[in-house]
Formats: sequence, structure tokens, C-alpha cells
Amino acid sequence: MTNIEVETLLRQNKVPYTFMEDGYWRLNCGDYVILMFHNEESEFLRFVMPLLSVPQENREEVYRCLLELNCTGVFCGSFAIHPDSDSIIYLDQIPTIDLEFSEIMATLNSFVHIIDNHLTNIKKIYGGE
Repeated sequence: MTNIEVETLLRQNKVPYTFMEDGYWRLNCGDYVILMFHNEESEFLRFVMPLLSVPQENREEVYRCLLELNCTGVFCGSFAIHPDSDSIIYLDQIPTIDLEFSEIMATLNSFVHIIDNHLTNIKKIYGGE
């Protein structure tokens, strides 16, 4: 699948996005941003949602919570620390071979699930509340 075909899927299905550069789009998800990357050679779409900076306090509790969620609270994606920005992110990727728009929507819905069902608890632990 080419970058043009990926963007065409977004446009045809009225997904709000901003083209950043070839193979890189910014998708709006309420108050959050999902970054979508496509490398035509890898045949994967990668979705990344920055959540919070790495905490200065309560790190162990936050990391434990995220690792437990990776095991029990998420379907396909995972929480990670982005090495360049030192931010906690949620990420997922899907193959582009025979890609259908429903697969993109399922992935985006999993990000909404994280926001709706887990982000408040992560922020409580993050803030030590």
C-alpha cells in the first residue's frame, strides 16, 4: 500500500487529519493527538499517542500500572517510553497488506478505549493521588 492510498482511505472516510509530511499524519482524537506513520517498505501503519512525560516521582507505581495494563487492559497496542521525547506513549501497528478502513477504525477505537478507561487512573498514580 502506498502513502497516497493510506491518505485516500482517511479522506474517503472523513477522518480528521493533518498531513505532516510523506508517510506522517496527525489524527485528532478529542483532546488527544494520534500520530500515524507509514513506511511503504515495512508494510505497516504505526500509531503513536503521546500521553504524559515520564514522571519524576512515583515512577515505579506508574511503570507497574502500565505493564499490568499491557497484560490485561489493552487489546493489541502497548504502553512504552519514547526514547527521543522521554514521554509515555501508547502505540499500535497494523499491516497494510489488504488493509481495510475497518482495521484503521478498530485501532483508533482502541486508543479511545485507553483514554476513556485507563488514562484517569494512570494520571492518579502519576500524581500520587
